[in-house]
Amino acid sequence: MDTSAEASARIALSLAAAYQRAGRTLDAAAQREIVSELSSRMDRSAALRRRDDALRRAFNLLVRLFGEDASVRMLSESLQKFETSVWPNWRWCAQPPDDASPLRRELFDACQAASAAPIPSGVLNLPGKRQLYRVVTSACMNVTLPARQ
Repeated sequence: MDTSAEASARIALSLAAAYQRAGRTLDAAAQREIVSELSSRMDRSAALRRRDDALRRAFNLLVRLFGEDASVRMLSESLQKFETSVWPNWRWCAQPPDDASPLRRELFDACQAASAAPIPSGVLNLPGKRQLYRVVTSACMNVTLPARQ
């Protein structure tokens, strides 16, 4: 797997090559655009990592609470419910209310990170059920999943 520096260098070289293919020179303005684009992509990647980490923590909470009955579907439904009914009221908060449950705290962190990496339509970049399964079953997770549903 690429280190962050290797990935950044690969992106910068790709952007520079695109400028050259378009017939542009790599003048100071082009270099600033490349650095800006690279920074934007790195910020987005970091936000998506934070989102995925929060979703994994939320799933770990569900596993601790419900054991073998926990499922990605349960997390997906909780996330969807949180996004539509709770997030609109909490979206401008720096942190969730003190009385928020541990699950809602993790879902808040996931939504907050997702809002830093919106998809082009401007909506939250939250994974669907299939992608959510990949997120929680990634190598970073340290729980045994119940059978896939």
